[in-house]
Amino acid sequence: MHSPAQLTNTAFPKRRHVFISSFVFIILICVLTPPNVVNAQSQIEIVSSSTKTHFPEGIQFEVTARSPATITDITLRHRVIGARYERYSHFDFTQGKRVSGRLLLRTDTASRYIPPGAVIEYFYEINDKAGNLMRTEPVHWVYLDPRFEWKQLNAEDASIYYYGSQDSTLPRKLLEAAQGTLGSISALLGIAPSSDIHITLYNTSGDMRNALPPRSAIQEDALIIEGMYFPETNVILVLADTRRVVGVTSHEIVHFLIDQALDGNKHFVPAWLNEGLAEYANPETSPSFRIALSTAIRNNEIFPLTSLSRPPGKPEDVILFYAQSESIVAHLINTHGKMRFQSLINNLREGKGIDIALMKAYELDRQSLENEWRTTVGLPAAITKPTLVPTAIPLPTIVPYGVPTPSAIAERASENSGTVPETSRPSGFCKQSSPSIEIGLLLMPIGLMTILRSLKGARRRRVGHSQGGIDHGLH
Repeated sequence: MHSPAQLTNTAFPKRRHVFISSFVFIILICVLTPPNVVNAQSQIEIVSSSTKTHFPEGIQFEVTARSPATITDITLRHRVIGARYERYSHFDFTQGKRVSGRLLLRTDTASRYIPPGAVIEYFYEINDKAGNLMRTEPVHWVYLDPRFEWKQLNAEDASIYYYGSQDSTLPRKLLEAAQGTLGSISALLGIAPSSDIHITLYNTSGDMRNALPPRSAIQEDALIIEGMYFPETNVILVLADTRRVVGVTSHEIVHFLIDQALDGNKHFVPAWLNEGLAEYANPETSPSFRIALSTAIRNNEIFPLTSLSRPPGKPEDVILFYAQSESIVAHLINTHGKMRFQSLINNLREGKGIDIALMKAYELDRQSLENEWRTTVGLPAAITKPTLVPTAIPLPTIVPYGVPTPSAIAERASENSGTVPETSRPSGFCKQSSPSIEIGLLLMPIGLMTILRSLKGARRRRVGHSQGGIDHGLH
């Protein structure tokens, strides 16, 4: 566990000590000196540039540049620190030898959302008709909510932004909890995080509402978000106005670490493992979790583990989902040891489905794991109902348009244990679907060709019979 050092007033170096910045972020408008130019030989010059927050709509970039030749293009290249890919946008301006351009980088849509606290790296590329290209040095810029005057508390591998008249007691407590979770769970997963985590602390749910991703009015009225981790931004939003704020912070830190451990393959992690590990690291587990789990065990109303690849749809089932998931993950770690758990995570990082990953690490699939866990809590083994499989009708081995054969599809589906990756969502949940749908769709063209072939043959045989028994069927 990392231990905080003494406070210093040094701002923004590689952080090796905890400190509170001695200034307030000026984020309404940040006027930059002309960026350093990579192409020193270019005659293109940036006269001025600025970056202005229009939170939550977006970020406005303005550039004035000049060149002996007509400037034809100004491009902003940017990425959020933590994202895998760089994006680019073109400025709108009238071409000339001295030009001014303005660009609004939208952040208020689901696909372009950027949470407050994210660090944006950007630079400019400017072209003129003489063939010159100027590229500026990258700039790092913190995107924050301009409604508040933010202060920062830093530690090794983590930082927290907060505001208001409160002292640093709560932010410091949360940062220490974050450091503890980073240290213990990183060791459990066998990783060293490659990026720092940034926590943005909001005092009230009303303050935090405008900082969340776009949601419907009904969702906003019905939900109070206590914490949320945003993949590929290294940012966690946390609500200070909750009794479990320390536990919420530790919980969301684990989602960040799972992303780091799986290196882009987080869609292979089922929800029970993701949320179970997050609750395993939570130092403030709710008593309602323990009550829900003990009641379900007493009544033998436990969820089948195979049903927990995603969170349950009914709100009344969510508490038991978290409690049962945490208990199963604790069983894996406490009974079988950390090395096997690291092996499980490594298998998932390699892209293996959960059953294959479990089998390689524990010689258990999900059903066997559930029964082993049920024994430890005093429940009988779950009875697996046999599934009736109809006799298969032989199909021609025609593979139209390069579609893989059914046997190859089935083999691949078996290897991946029925998981198909889809787009990830905030808070680390994954979406999975059965390959049976994919297989059925792939087999449809084959079935249709067989039916059409049979109908066509029958029709020609009927025509042949009326013409003296000549068979015009297909050969």
